Amino acid sequence: MGMNTSVSAIQDMEKTLADTIKSLDTLGGKISTNFRASDGWNDQQSAAYNMVMQKIARLVKSPIDDLKKEKQKLKKLEDTVSRYQRLKNPGI
Repeated sequence: MGMNTSVSAIQDMEKTLADTIKSLDTLGGKISTNFRASDGWNDQQSAAYNMVMQKIARLVKSPIDDLKKEKQKLKKLEDTVSRYQRLKNPGI
């Protein structure tokens, strides 16, 4: 089986993952800080609102952790492909 993957394609994927992680992280932060109920909210509806927003924040956090793991795997793949290309073409 040949290696048709280029290091630059993997680096593009890593950048896309990093951008996505950053966007989700920003979104999670905004959810946690900007969408909190004010101190005057102390009824059942505000409690339900807070619960929903906490669930949404957790839903955003889970993919961030998964994407960080995948980014590490892409880095390992990049290193492997780079080593392979150097072995196959030592003059490059």
